Amino acid sequence: MKEQTAAAKVNMRRHPERIVRWTIQRIYFFWASVPHPFEKSQLVEYTREINFGFLSVTGILGLLLSLQRRIAGSWLFAAIFLIQPVIYYAVTVQARFRHPLEPLITIFTVFLFQSAQPRVPKASHTSS
Repeated sequence: MKEQTAAAKVNMRRHPERIVRWTIQRIYFFWASVPHPFEKSQLVEYTREINFGFLSVTGILGLLLSLQRRIAGSWLFAAIFLIQPVIYYAVTVQARFRHPLEPLITIFTVFLFQSAQPRVPKASHTSS
């Protein structure tokens, strides 16, 4: 085990760009699409990625909106959003590691859409 650890450390020092690339891929996989075998249909695969990514984006936007409005406890949730996935960025990504965040992502997505207000039409200037 010690030999494997030493070999891994040497490999990381020799190829830091590979480690950075893998970390960026893991961040993408965590928030947009977990790696898995491709479906038989590309449409199913794209739909899955869009669904996964859409919920991530709307959840993060809802969190940012709650921070902007200074809602009590928002900073606690922001800390969870920042800290919880960090270990998986460095190690591995699987859907089960995102499951603890799913309820929060859903709550902030609902908050985002519930906070939406209709646009007020601009007053039209009519010349008579």
